[in-house]
Amino acid sequence: MEQGVLLVMSRFNQILSVDPDARMARVQPGVRNLAISEAAAPYGLYYAPDPSSQIACSIGGNVAENAGGVHCLKYGLTVHNVMRVDVLTIEGETMTLGAESLDAPGFDLLALMNGSEGMLGVVTEITVKLLPKPETAKVLMASFDDVEKAGRAVGDIIAAGIIPGGLEMMDKLAIKAAEDFVKAGYPLDAEAILLCELDGVEADVDDDCDTVRRVLEKAGATNIQQARDEAERAKFWAGRKNAFRRSAVCHPTITAWTVPFLAANSRAY
Repeated sequence: MEQGVLLVMSRFNQILSVDPDARMARVQPGVRNLAISEAAAPYGLYYAPDPSSQIACSIGGNVAENAGGVHCLKYGLTVHNVMRVDVLTIEGETMTLGAESLDAPGFDLLALMNGSEGMLGVVTEITVKLLPKPETAKVLMASFDDVEKAGRAVGDIIAAGIIPGGLEMMDKLAIKAAEDFVKAGYPLDAEAILLCELDGVEADVDDDCDTVRRVLEKAGATNIQQARDEAERAKFWAGRKNAFRRSAVCHPTITAWTVPFLAANSRAY
């Protein structure tokens, strides 16, 4: 009988350094995704990728899966936010892929490592890029009576020259499943909703919100609601982030679309 060996890196859970001037953090692979942002918060910085399992998932696992999250449309996946990884090969050799600079000489093996599911080596240390926290972030929730209208609105927003901090669509079954679980205030009579977050300097965000409102109205939104405060904004996203977890319990055909997929398949993108 064959037996396997499981290599667990959860005890490699130290944040080795946070450099606010260089906007970088050196961490071990067992560090939780959210813990990086918590450590960087006193400097007004954060780590952008925020998978649905952000509270519990490790940065090493994020590298293995090239994880993203609801804000990956503007800020990218793990591969766009990792600057360097230290790796132990199957032969026991150590390698450093990437660098603490904009680019490193040679083949882009760092990109190859992200998403390799641990098959190319054991990651022992990761250097991630930190970003300044946006001055403000506002979320619009648009209701639609048709899923296709909501999908087309994605391309319309991109075509209007707006790159939202977050842009996600949910269909009726996902809406109900998430609302039952999180009580996010989603409209249960809608066939689909689109969550659109604009972030940056407040004056620019206000202008972008006005532009997106006009686009959504033209696209056929039946109702547009703006989060009243930070607590409601967080609740809107909590519903979306829990959609997959809840859908596994409720219904096998529930759809919570990741908008970069929609945008990539839109003629306007």
